[in-house]
Amino acid sequence: MHLRYLLHLLINKYQYPKFVRWKVVIRRCLLRNKAVVCSDGSCFSIAADGDIEGLCKNKKGHLSGSDIIQQAVAQGGTKCNSFGPTLYNFYCRNGFEPVSWCRFDWRYAPRGTTHAEPLVFFMYTGKNTATPYDAFLKQKPAADFIQAYQTRDAALQKKRAESPLPTRTIPSTSFNKKKKCFF
Repeated sequence: MHLRYLLHLLINKYQYPKFVRWKVVIRRCLLRNKAVVCSDGSCFSIAADGDIEGLCKNKKGHLSGSDIIQQAVAQGGTKCNSFGPTLYNFYCRNGFEPVSWCRFDWRYAPRGTTHAEPLVFFMYTGKNTATPYDAFLKQKPAADFIQAYQTRDAALQKKRAESPLPTRTIPSTSFNKKKKCFF
């Protein structure tokens, strides 16, 4: 399965301009992750701790980004990270809450990085979040990547202790041959 996933990830990644595609780190997506390829060739992977990585939409595919992230949540995805404002609003509209952020650190930069953007850490709550990107970044940043990661994971653990995290239920009308994913 990982070979099929890798093929689709590479095809999808290189459909995007260089200033966008550096954000998908192939090495991280393949290590100890559950790889998922959707019927239209879009793909994502989920780490054992629920981290959604390598979410990559096929530009020529029929699935929307929301369909793909819903599948990721249904497969156990509970958290994700995003560089810059591009995906910030997308994740907020699809039930993820921004929890922490850090300034860009070249020590942790993916290979091929073209420019520095803040890194935002999200957790899935099932609620649409309306905090604008610029307003969120006015909050004090974490000291570094590790602290931002740990802050988000601590918030996720606290949320789990209070009540189980909601799982996204996909309406039965969306389950058809065109929207199935292969695991």
